[in-house]
Amino acid sequence: MTLDDDIEPGEGAQAVREKFARLVREMFEQTGMSTNAFEQEYQFGDGMVSKVQTNKQVPSFRFVEALVHEAETLAGITPEVAEHIYDSYGDMLERLAADPSAKRTSTTHARMLGDFKNRMAVRHLTAELAATLYELEGVSEQLGRYKADRDSGRPLDEDTMKSLVRQHKELVVRRGALVAQRTVAARELHRAQTYGDFVAVPAETDAASVVEAVVRLRAAGQHGAADHILRATAARPPADVADTALRLRKTQAHRDASRLMGMASHRSERDVAEIASLLRAVRDFWLADRIEGRLPPPFRKKP
Repeated sequence: MTLDDDIEPGEGAQAVREKFARLVREMFEQTGMSTNAFEQEYQFGDGMVSKVQTNKQVPSFRFVEALVHEAETLAGITPEVAEHIYDSYGDMLERLAADPSAKRTSTTHARMLGDFKNRMAVRHLTAELAATLYELEGVSEQLGRYKADRDSGRPLDEDTMKSLVRQHKELVVRRGALVAQRTVAARELHRAQTYGDFVAVPAETDAASVVEAVVRLRAAGQHGAADHILRATAARPPADVADTALRLRKTQAHRDASRLMGMASHRSERDVAEIASLLRAVRDFWLADRIEGRLPPPFRKKP
C-alpha cells in the first residue's frame, strides 16, 4: 500500500480531512475488507465506515487503530506505513483543532488530539520498553555465563566483563526510566480520556449521529464523554439542538434530552425562545418548558 496523499504545510483543515477520508477508502479497497464485517468485528455502529469514508465523521483513535491492524494483517503494510497513517491522523486532528472556522468543534478535536498523543506516547514507550527488556535479557545471559566461568576458575576477558556490567547497569536504568514514563503517560491518558473507546465526532448537523454516540457511550459507562457531546451539541444552531432533543426522546433517552435542554438554556434569550418555539411546533411542550426553565430537574413528572 502506498500513501500518495501526503498532508502539505498550510493545507486547510477540510482539505486535510478529505484526504484522510480518501486514505480510509483506499485502505478498505486494497485490503478487500467488508465494511459490515469490520463494523461487527470491532463493534462500531452500522454505517460508521460510510460516514468516515464520505467525510461526514471524524473517526476515533480506536477506529484508526483497528483499520491499521486489519491492513497489517490483510495487506501486509510495513511498520513505516502504519506509522505514517497514525501521523496523518494526528496531523488532521491538529488542523481541525486549530481551524478558526469551526469553533463549535475545535475544542472537541483538541481533546481528541490530546487523547491521540497520549495513546501514541504509551504505544511508543511500550515498544521501546519491550526492546530494552529484550536487550537486557541478552546481556544478563552473557553476564551470567561470564560469572559462571569466573566461579569455575576459567580465564576471563576482564574488559568484556566490565563492558557487560556497564551495559547491564545502563539498561536497568533505562528500563526504570521507561517504566516511569509509561506510567505517567498511561495515567494522563486515563485522566484526560474524553471519548472512551467508542466516540467519534459527529457531523455538525447530523443529529442522528449525536444520538447514536450518546446512547452508545451511556451503555459503555462513558458518561463524561456523553455529557461532552451534549455540551457541544447545545452550542449548535437552534434547529439542530431541537432536532437532537426530539431524537433523544424518541430513543427513550429522556434524561439526556433534559440535560441537553438544561445546557442550551444558558444561551441567549433569542436562541432559547427559538428552540422552545420549534419544540412547541411539534407539540413537545415538556422539552419547551424544560429549556425555558419551567421544568427544572429533577423531573416533576414523567414525560
